[in-house]
Amino acid sequence: MLQRYENSTVWKLLFLLKKNGEMSIEEMSSALNITPIGVRQHILNLERNGFISYKVRRKGVGRPGYIYSLTTKAEEFFPNNYRNFILEVLKDIEESDGRERIDRLFKKRRERLLRRFSSIIGNVKNFKNRLALFVGSLREEGYIVELNERSNEIEMIQFNCPISIVSAHYREACKHELELYRELFGRGVDRLQCVSEGDRYCAYRIPKSN
Repeated sequence: MLQRYENSTVWKLLFLLKKNGEMSIEEMSSALNITPIGVRQHILNLERNGFISYKVRRKGVGRPGYIYSLTTKAEEFFPNNYRNFILEVLKDIEESDGRERIDRLFKKRRERLLRRFSSIIGNVKNFKNRLALFVGSLREEGYIVELNERSNEIEMIQFNCPISIVSAHYREACKHELELYRELFGRGVDRLQCVSEGDRYCAYRIPKSN
């Protein structure tokens, strides 16, 4: 992940695109007072990490030019209050409809995730290949995951929880996450540690016999 430093060229470039929407290499070079080659190097790095996209801009005869803009993924560099907003909405739902409604919401989320993950690993018979595909999908969602293999089981460690601010208040999220993993890999799956209970990370034991 790129680091966000307000005095860095990368951050200035990101802020420039955030403010202007679309810009060419030459326009960014002029605004930042650095060479086009220097801008292009930063752009390539950002594009490689999925933070910038480009499209062709044709201007009369000659080679087409390119204009660059931020992707949705780049929003993570800019302050937002989405997590607190989600938590406030859940609290409003709890006050108006009761705690049972919260549980039903997380159940619906589990069912949606089950359909998605099942479509990814459903036709794969080999246990390790199924787990590898599943872990790959988790990483795409922002999870930092590590697998530790033992003789009869695999320990899956999640070093971060993208929904930790929610699960800290609503443990239903953790309950349905465990149930999701059991639906995917068998009833023998067990949670060993949990961030919402004060542990440093979440850990799951997944028997190979499932």
